[in-house]
Amino acid sequence: DVSFQITGAEKTKSLNLPTIAESSAPVHKITPVPQPSGRATLWDNGLPDGTNGLSCVLSSSLDREVVDDFIVGGEGWYVSDAHCRILLNLDGEPSTIAGFKVFFYQNEGTECNPVVEQYAAKDATVNAYHTGDTYFSRREIAVDLEFEKVLLEPGRWWICLQPVVEDNCFWLTAAQQECPVFVSYPDLAFPKWTAGNVVFGEDLDVSFQITGAEKTKSLNLPFFQFLREQSLLFRFLQQLF
Repeated sequence: DVSFQITGAEKTKSLNLPTIAESSAPVHKITPVPQPSGRATLWDNGLPDGTNGLSCVLSSSLDREVVDDFIVGGEGWYVSDAHCRILLNLDGEPSTIAGFKVFFYQNEGTECNPVVEQYAAKDATVNAYHTGDTYFSRREIAVDLEFEKVLLEPGRWWICLQPVVEDNCFWLTAAQQECPVFVSYPDLAFPKWTAGNVVFGEDLDVSFQITGAEKTKSLNLPFFQFLREQSLLFRFLQQLF
């Protein structure tokens, strides 16, 4: 025999990988029922499909965005809440999430083409909790977000739900609807916006829902309400005098 030593480092869950599927095999245990928001659903991109999770996070060392598209119909929508499913790389508690950024981007043209400039950026109130499901050896976290109302006109839009947390966070994927995701990963030299298939090797979507209230053609706006009330007051004064 000969004398020798082997040194190295133990593999951990702290790597800043772009996807969760690179670090462990997927295990999907249950399908939890989404918590209803009580508002009308503008868009439902589906529950997680158990195939992957895409890094999307704002921390002291990472600023990564994932955007997925949705369609606004009718006369437009007022949106004030959104919902998503995520994993924390270190499998921390939901209480470690300090906040959430909600970004809306317009689409340019008729193809899948998110505009670089933000249309709206909101800080959301966060309700995050474990669902009881597990993916990639980590507990799934459902997130319900509420934010200041945003008016979205009819057409294609893009949304990013970015957690503020000192960990790598992964937005769970869902079956593809409409356009696949685009990303901004400046730390990996992928600028805003890079097609997801360039980074991940395939087209992917993420799990989210957007709810709110549909805009109508009603003229029951403050200005018109004021005119109506003044008209009634004027007629009343005429009757008195």
